[in-house]
Amino acid sequence: MKFRNEKVSPQSHLAVLSDFVRDNFNIEKLLLTGNELSEGLENFLRFQKYPNYRWPAWVEMNAGGKTGSSYGITHPLLINNILGHSLSFSNSISKDEIYIEPSGGISLSYGAWSLEFWILLGDTLYRPQEDPGEVRIKRDPATSIVEIVWKNKVMQLKQIIYGARSNTDEAVIESECTLNTPGRDAHLIISVRPYNNRKIGGLNVIEFNKSARVMKINDRKSLAVDDKPEFINAGNGEAGDVVLNTGHDVSGIVCKKGMASMSLGYKLKKGANSIYVRLSLDSHGDLSHGKIDFTRLKRDYIDFSKFRINSGMNLSTPDSEFNSWFYASKSSVLNFLDKEAFLDQDIDSFDCRKIFYMIFGFNRMGYVTESKKYVDLIISKYIVNEKNMNFSSANDVFYIINSFADYFIHTRDLDYLQLNYLERLKKFGTCLFKYSSTIKKVEDLGTNTIDERYMKEPRYDDLILMAYSLYQFSYLARCLGIFDDEKRFMKEYERIENIFLKYAGEYESRYFPDEFFYYDLQSAYPFRMENITGDITKSMIERIIKHFNADLLHNKSLGFDIFPSIIFITNLIIQKDSRAIEIIRKLFQYGGENYSLPEFINPSTGKGGRGRGASKLISSLIFSMIRNFIFIDTKERLDIFPVPVESWFKPGVNIIVDDAPSRFGRINFNVKTTSNEIQFYFNKLPKYIPPDIMINLPFKVEIVEGDDFIVKKIVNNTFIIHGWPALVRFLKKQH
Repeated sequence: MKFRNEKVSPQSHLAVLSDFVRDNFNIEKLLLTGNELSEGLENFLRFQKYPNYRWPAWVEMNAGGKTGSSYGITHPLLINNILGHSLSFSNSISKDEIYIEPSGGISLSYGAWSLEFWILLGDTLYRPQEDPGEVRIKRDPATSIVEIVWKNKVMQLKQIIYGARSNTDEAVIESECTLNTPGRDAHLIISVRPYNNRKIGGLNVIEFNKSARVMKINDRKSLAVDDKPEFINAGNGEAGDVVLNTGHDVSGIVCKKGMASMSLGYKLKKGANSIYVRLSLDSHGDLSHGKIDFTRLKRDYIDFSKFRINSGMNLSTPDSEFNSWFYASKSSVLNFLDKEAFLDQDIDSFDCRKIFYMIFGFNRMGYVTESKKYVDLIISKYIVNEKNMNFSSANDVFYIINSFADYFIHTRDLDYLQLNYLERLKKFGTCLFKYSSTIKKVEDLGTNTIDERYMKEPRYDDLILMAYSLYQFSYLARCLGIFDDEKRFMKEYERIENIFLKYAGEYESRYFPDEFFYYDLQSAYPFRMENITGDITKSMIERIIKHFNADLLHNKSLGFDIFPSIIFITNLIIQKDSRAIEIIRKLFQYGGENYSLPEFINPSTGKGGRGRGASKLISSLIFSMIRNFIFIDTKERLDIFPVPVESWFKPGVNIIVDDAPSRFGRINFNVKTTSNEIQFYFNKLPKYIPPDIMINLPFKVEIVEGDDFIVKKIVNNTFIIHGWPALVRFLKKQH
């Protein structure tokens, strides 16, 4: 027994910790986490060394609010886990993008610096970073243009952000500032800051060419303004932060400590004051200077953006919130950047999970060209170790096979399958089979694939993914008539499935040691196992609802876990459970007018708690969730409006589904509601007629039988028909 005053050597503490880590932790994941830990420590050291700097909103909030407040950051790791929700924006062409954080600060994907807009009124400086609540940010789902409005007691700054392409890729920030108290000595300050929404430090040298109005940041011409500033101030780690002096000009600043900063001051006159800032969206290209027609640039971007967003699947419902999220999600996924396909921009290290979910979204949006691009990339460039498959590379193979299969299901391109099966796909299938055959029980996996789960306990959701990959490979082999492969992989799928089925059979009575059991629901969607019955799925759902009180899934160590929350909602939809609607509304509230979400939300702030901000993976899943809310395509049927909303079927309301990809081909139908009828118009015959069409309605109606379809079954407000009729009429029952 050790008493309170007994001395314990640091070595013994380390030995105990080392044993615990060895026995419980995935060391590989801890090593990867080291980058985040070192970044957090470096942030804190810079914050402590330069206490008089003006800080970004996430540091201000950590420190207690405003600059100079009496609160303090007590932990030596300074990480943004309270305001991490940045809206991403690109010109839809570039491989880089900008991030707009909740207080309006703007940073670039290739630089550890940001751009902030302040107001200097006499001797008083106003910064939105000290009160993010004054800032409203929204994105137009129809054009992807971002609007930022910062409004306080003295002024309003309205900014419009749109894309452009000149000699390089650009983002344009069109600013208009209006004073509430004109006549006072006021200036708009455009300040380049030595931090972004994750990192402090990294800005070493800034030069501003006043005649060309171009700023070189870390030796790259990254910023340009359309008008000469009245004054230019600068600061660094040695001299201190920028001192705003209206009579001072500098041409450049250097800081070996990475804390350089420069501010451009513009005199504000009575009425509206406009200025344009251009930011380079090319980590290798320089901005040019010269006269720019910003009106034409904005018009061209709007036309281009609308064309891209309106291609593929289109949807119109009476619910504007659904419509906005539908199109904003398309816009977000369309801006999936090539470099996001790689881990840490390493050309030999693919993020196969992220690529799969982008392909998953592209296929359902109707962007098969984009989907094929990434399928080609991973099946041709990914190097698989066929002799020594480990857990990590095996999971990459699972996602690669599922990516190919999902693309094929939506295109039925047999020539593409035949071209790639023996030459490329077969090697992945061989590796998959070789690895799966070593798994006799879940413990054989050794660890898990949940990035945020540093514990190394194996989990059943990885068996689900493995089984689904085996099933998909068997299906691909069958489509080519390679029956030996079909039977062999199907038999192995059934073996792995049975391991999970045994576990799922005890689901209601089983003790779960942590909250990640909600990932098991992936066995119903999206990695559907053939023998996961509705009863098993309902058992999983009820266990989750009981634990989380029918809410977004809240993991105590992470916050709201958005990815499995969307999987959960989608499974509710598939089960025709109306509780899905309420949770969807709450999910949308957290995205607000940005129409995007991070992977984790801090419950106390309602903002991103982890990660890099707006997640394109989440946007892909949200789109798929909305699409499943409209229809679900399975091998057995096309299920329309699985959870019908009564307000969508009021007299005079129309619903339009246009060019929606499915396993049956493109689906097109319109729904018109009159005072007496609900009319379904089925347009453009799809490539394959669904075996059944199930139509679900929110209230009692009677179907009017027709010559071009057969009514197979009626259960309450659900109608199952066969055929592809031109029109199906439902008569409302009179009360």
